[in-house]
Amino acid sequence: MTVLLRIQPLQKGDIAAVTDWARQAGFAPGSGDVAIYRHTDRQGIWVGWLGSERVGCIAGVRYTAAYGFLGLYLVQPRWRGRGYGLQLWRHALDHLADLPCIGLEAAPDRVADYAGWGFAPAST
Repeated sequence: MTVLLRIQPLQKGDIAAVTDWARQAGFAPGSGDVAIYRHTDRQGIWVGWLGSERVGCIAGVRYTAAYGFLGLYLVQPRWRGRGYGLQLWRHALDHLADLPCIGLEAAPDRVADYAGWGFAPAST
């Protein structure tokens, strides 16, 4: 049974942890990248919590009335495979649901996963 996450907007105190997670996952965020997301769409980046522990995060940032982007989709390794990432994913998609175009960057081994949600490669 999957416990529901408490999904809350990113707070200033979460930025260092989220940036560290991204680096641990092999991404190279700049020191201000997460803050840029936060300033572009204050409602577009969230952290999932179990009690007082951060479990994962996701960004679903609205850039315009016609375009949004999914990113920073990370779940801490010890919490993977329990449905927490799916809860974060759905939360971000709900935020962007009315937009005609949603982009994301996918690792090559994840393209098929995103295709199941209606995403198609725009380039290879």
